[in-house]
Amino acid sequence: MPLLEHKFATEYEVFLPERMYKESTLTHFKLSISDLFFTENFDLNFHIGGAILIGMGLTFLYRKKLPKNQKETLRIFLIFGSIAILMTLKIFPFEHMPSILKMIQFPWRMMEFATFFFSVIAGFGFAYFMNHTNKKEIGVVIFVMIYLCISLIGAKRSIQTPFNEEKYLQPVPVTPSTGRVHAGCATFEYLPKKAFQNREYIEQRSPNVNVLEGNAIISHMQKENTNLSFTIEQVEENTKLELPYIYYLGYQAKLEKEDGTKQTLKIEESENGFCMVNVADVEKGTIQVTYTGTILMKISYILVLVGIGTMIYLKRKKLT
Repeated sequence: MPLLEHKFATEYEVFLPERMYKESTLTHFKLSISDLFFTENFDLNFHIGGAILIGMGLTFLYRKKLPKNQKETLRIFLIFGSIAILMTLKIFPFEHMPSILKMIQFPWRMMEFATFFFSVIAGFGFAYFMNHTNKKEIGVVIFVMIYLCISLIGAKRSIQTPFNEEKYLQPVPVTPSTGRVHAGCATFEYLPKKAFQNREYIEQRSPNVNVLEGNAIISHMQKENTNLSFTIEQVEENTKLELPYIYYLGYQAKLEKEDGTKQTLKIEESENGFCMVNVADVEKGTIQVTYTGTILMKISYILVLVGIGTMIYLKRKKLT
């Protein structure tokens, strides 16, 4: 997505107002019917996919063997999937839809819904194919070979070097000339509320640690992505430091004093929408800032692992 947004931003020399920007992207990035099977003029591929098409074809072949309730369900999925596909095409007037739908920005994002609905239909086709084939192994081999052939034919490019997200998505600074359209931030609509209201401050702010209240000497600052370290000296009581990070839950800051004692600092949101810490009276120390994620994120990881482990245990118990 950032590549396409960057492409759009560079093609139009003037930055458009928000409403015009959304309507322009809605018309500029519509798909043709051929793009659904072979994408030629985009940086991304919008194929429905060989696997889904084969599975839907199998479902059509076995339609007479499906129970009535399954036919009704698949008919509903086919209708919703077809509507989602239609909304991606040039013939659909997406730019005239209600504003709440225009938030999608790019019509081809409706392909996600189409893929979901069509995948369910394809799943039924593969299931009936496997269950009604005497030689299941032969069926699997044939399917894999067909799918690989179609995938290789439809592939437009191959990645020869290991994927590096930082190298692939080059950071683009936000400046006063950026406007509401930015290669890495779309139209800034995903910013937290305070940061969004202070976009002018973001444009003019330096990537350093700022002293908002009190007094402190800051030196030896090192910043790499979400890792930050710096030395503070001669810190007055109740000094507030604003970190060069937009405020999101999950950041952690620790102060290590000269005597070796460590203290966890509470990270709050400044009036500008950035991370802020309060530092008490300190002669000299080092502050380390890292993004460790929220407690809810960590709980979700644990639940996923427990769920996977439970499924494996029940499966083995059933086989036994």
